Amino acid sequence: MRETLPADTVLIGAARTRIPGGWTPYADFVGIGDLDQDGRPDLLVNDTLATPSYFPGTGDWRAPFAAARDVYSAADWSGTTLF
Repeated sequence: MRETLPADTVLIGAARTRIPGGWTPYADFVGIGDLDQDGRPDLLVNDTLATPSYFPGTGDWRAPFAAARDVYSAADWSGTTLF
């Protein structure tokens, strides 16, 4: 993940957050709000092969996200980034 953003970047939502290590297979991250409508913020990710997944929020600061869930789509996501 980039440490700096271009000057013309517009951010929507919460402020940037540093994501700790262990996320190497993922290229892009987007805090998308509450995708599964359980009242907790979720995280959408794109891996290095442009395969989207999301991590449901748990509400627990010690383990803020549950295991990844695949996002299924009929669309071809190759070459697609989240930003």
